[in-house]
Amino acid sequence: IIKEVAQKINPTLSYEYFDAFKSNFNFCKKIDIILTNSFITELNNCTEILGKILEKAENYVVIHRQKFEGDEKLDNYKTYGGLNTIECTVSQKEFNEMIKNKFDIIYNTTYNDNMKTLTLKKI
Repeated sequence: IIKEVAQKINPTLSYEYFDAFKSNFNFCKKIDIILTNSFITELNNCTEILGKILEKAENYVVIHRQKFEGDEKLDNYKTYGGLNTIECTVSQKEFNEMIKNKFDIIYNTTYNDNMKTLTLKKI
């Protein structure tokens, strides 16, 4: 996605390449604002990956277009390009525990029932 889309559209920007399944997310320590623009949705262990990001985040985290429900669940959906892919819903219960006494939610909106956009600030 980075090479075929983001870099072609914005070639002057700097991008961090990583494998979300293998990364320790240490690179997040040097980033002021981490934007998870719906990429967590397409991982089969989205709550765990989000937890790793939150562990390393030092300032702000924006979670955009992410489904939350009581427990993590997996479904399938079609992307904008019609590609069948995983749709992972983050466990709201686990998320609440991850941010408890660590982050303030400074922006929160819900749309399409359980789709959220959140901005978190590290305490």
